[in-house]
Amino acid sequence: MEKRILRICKIVPTSDSYTNDIFRPEFFLYACLGYLLLSIPLCSGADNLTPGKEIIDEREGALVSAGGLFQLGFFSPGISASKRYIGIWYYKVSPQTVVWVANRDNPFFDRGGVLRLEKDGNLVISSAFNGSMRLTNLESKRSFNGTAQLLDSGNFVLSEVSPNGSVRVLWQSFKNPTDTLLPGMLIGEDVKLTSWKGPDDPAPGNFTFQEDRDQQNQFIIWKKSYAYPYWKTGVFGSSFPDDMPSFVSVLLSNLTMQMLSSKFPVPAMSTATSLHGIRLVISYDGEIQYFSHPGSLRSWFEPKDQCRVFNACGNFASCNSENKCMCRCLPGFEPQLPEKWNSGDFSGGCIRKSQICAGKNDTSKSNFLSLKMMRVRKPDGAGEGSNENQCRSECAGNCSCQAYAFTSLERDPTRGKCWLWLGILSNIQEYTEDGRDLYARLALSNTELKRTCETCGANIIPYPLSTGKNCGDPSYSGFSCDNSTGQVYFESDLSPYRLTDIDPTAQRFNIQAKDPSDCTLKDEYLIKNILELDQSSPFNLISNCNYSQDERFKEIEIGWKPPAEPNCDSSKDCLDWPNTICNETGGGKSCLCKQHFKWNASTIKCVPGEITVYEKRIA
Repeated sequence: MEKRILRICKIVPTSDSYTNDIFRPEFFLYACLGYLLLSIPLCSGADNLTPGKEIIDEREGALVSAGGLFQLGFFSPGISASKRYIGIWYYKVSPQTVVWVANRDNPFFDRGGVLRLEKDGNLVISSAFNGSMRLTNLESKRSFNGTAQLLDSGNFVLSEVSPNGSVRVLWQSFKNPTDTLLPGMLIGEDVKLTSWKGPDDPAPGNFTFQEDRDQQNQFIIWKKSYAYPYWKTGVFGSSFPDDMPSFVSVLLSNLTMQMLSSKFPVPAMSTATSLHGIRLVISYDGEIQYFSHPGSLRSWFEPKDQCRVFNACGNFASCNSENKCMCRCLPGFEPQLPEKWNSGDFSGGCIRKSQICAGKNDTSKSNFLSLKMMRVRKPDGAGEGSNENQCRSECAGNCSCQAYAFTSLERDPTRGKCWLWLGILSNIQEYTEDGRDLYARLALSNTELKRTCETCGANIIPYPLSTGKNCGDPSYSGFSCDNSTGQVYFESDLSPYRLTDIDPTAQRFNIQAKDPSDCTLKDEYLIKNILELDQSSPFNLISNCNYSQDERFKEIEIGWKPPAEPNCDSSKDCLDWPNTICNETGGGKSCLCKQHFKWNASTIKCVPGEITVYEKRIA
């Protein structure tokens, strides 16, 4: 380069008027300095590349938008110092917040990376190790009159100026996003966000965020290998609060596009500054996140927990992420695929134990279960009615109706709105602050047991557990039902403990620890002073403590002793237990097994046997 500089500096113009000036020291210095500036690659400060210009990693080459809002250059994400990428991030914001990556599939392994605008109009990235790769695939031109410019919107735009002076955009990063949506960018049929592979790996990950092609103005998160959406908007309709707040909807709509120039995508400085920092990101672990400031904490995200994942527990199953086992079938239902369900795969959902209609038009044998603080997919029908009974009758008169909900109108309390769910119930979430009362339809045969306590919300209270003196076995009392929330509690003098799961087959239930310190206590102290269990109690501590599904809560597992034959006053009290008879036992009357049957405490019924308890006692 030194020889070329000298050659330029020795040029003598033919005009005599310049003869004296050309040999002045100032002219010589300015001429040489000007040539040097034209010869070296661009450094920080410029906002565009012109044909033949480049930025080089080892020389810390970069572009900075005119207003100093964004920077384009080379970076290493997180701890991945060995890998180099070309990207765009917020200028002078710590920690570095990357919004776009050019070579996410093809990182550099040295600092020899180059981004160059070729004279034919194509953007090319290259290094000695990786070779050359086109960022754009434009038709080569002998003479390209244009620039690649980093705008204050964060958009990297390749544009061409035609002979008549008009500007035509040939390529832009907003049409080729990675994991981040900025104001002015529009998600469409061919534009979607793809997550990073990991927190420090910009390679394409497992999640994509895109427009729902089946529903206008709705959006979906897809996960690799999933046959169904991982998460989507519009699931709950207008009957429940929307999962996506208005400020996110505005960002995803073309309203932000109207704030930008339509002729050329260069926002006014005031607009670009006011929108600076706002962005939507699909994270590597599948969350769609909204940020309101550069480098700030997220202001909103979905799914907020595993129960917000699309139909996380399958059809006719409710989800509660505060529970160790987050999914359970609604009362009157059972897992469709028991083996998968027990292994933690809830995708098969649940099916009815008994049909709600014996025949096509049989609507007489059904009941409705009151479920509190519930969210469920959007209803299939809605209308106004005079009262809840009218809504209930409308659902009961249709064999396809699975549930209903009724809400009084604010403008006229004497009337209300009736929602009906037909076909299936899906995306059911329980114990949610924005939930409402839902009445799920059950076959009458599932609600006729007299000694079993009434269902509390979605919680079945199996015999012998008792929530009152008129149900269950009095020896197994200590439970209560909060009818306002549909939650069951295990009572102690200190405070009630919420039940998260009841397993009648294993004869165990889980309670949520009130204080994490409960889990550090010795078992003897926990049993005696916290749970207040003694030797006469039918309950015993099994394990202390297990984490809930979202790991925010700890659970204590308690078992109960198999019950003896149920007490009775007359033979009517033994109707729930076939092959029994009400008879004296010495300490009162019990439903004792008939001859050739014996009591099975695990199944809580009399089973065929050679020697029965009844025969032993009368012997």
